[in-house]
Amino acid sequence: MPGIERGNYDAPKKSAWNFEVYDSGQERLVMERLDADPSVRKWTKRHGIAVPWVDSAHRRHVYRPDFLVEYADGSKALIEVKGANYVDSQAVQRKRMAAERVGASAAAWPTPSKPSPSPGDEPSPLPSPRGRGNSDGAKAPNPASPSGAFA
Repeated sequence: MPGIERGNYDAPKKSAWNFEVYDSGQERLVMERLDADPSVRKWTKRHGIAVPWVDSAHRRHVYRPDFLVEYADGSKALIEVKGANYVDSQAVQRKRMAAERVGASAAAWPTPSKPSPSPGDEPSPLPSPRGRGNSDGAKAPNPASPSGAFA
């Protein structure tokens, strides 16, 4: 498929693994940003989190978020990388709602109709270490941390 760049991100600074696999150039950029962000304690794509969701035809699916991130303040967030051209799609919004139901931080997900400097080319912005959580200001419960490298 044209435009898809897959590869290994070797020697990440804040992952317990000696490499992480990216599925797009956007994901690789996010990995670089996570490694450079002083508010990020650790991150991984190999988190084992699976979120059940139902599409508009009532078919069941399992969604695996792109990243699990732990911040210096101990909070955690699931991050999904989507180009601006996918943010408004019904499937992405259904996945977002399903992740919110299981306690993922809504701020870590792309927001519908959010402008992007280069539509389709830039990853959605990372959440700031402050302000993550529900719209009422309360933090969403942390997603369950899987055992192993990110416990």
